[in-house]
Amino acid sequence: MKKRTLQSDLLLLLTALIWGFAFVAQRLGMEHLGPFLFNAIRFALGALTLAHAAILLSLESVFAVIGGWLILAEGLSLRSLFGCALMLLGMIVSQVGVRFRQSRGGAKDLLINQAP
Repeated sequence: MKKRTLQSDLLLLLTALIWGFAFVAQRLGMEHLGPFLFNAIRFALGALTLAHAAILLSLESVFAVIGGWLILAEGLSLRSLFGCALMLLGMIVSQVGVRFRQSRGGAKDLLINQAP
């Protein structure tokens, strides 16, 4: 139990250090860049990180089927392979299709952009 408490305390200390040094990094960054460029770079890095997470989460069902086949030796039927292909196609269309859609404005655009 002591080892687990020590590990938890060290992780909390690491979190506090990262949080504290972030302010120092922001101050140093603001000396070399303007506020708009600095925040644009910050948000771009955050968006890249979240984009990878969104793609992994949207492919969770495909990973479950493939993991069941590899680890649990479950059989892959034609139906499950078709379902995986359909999920992949749906993910690709939802990610790429937004680029080619013409916006007419309104509240529905907010809902469409927020859909996973």
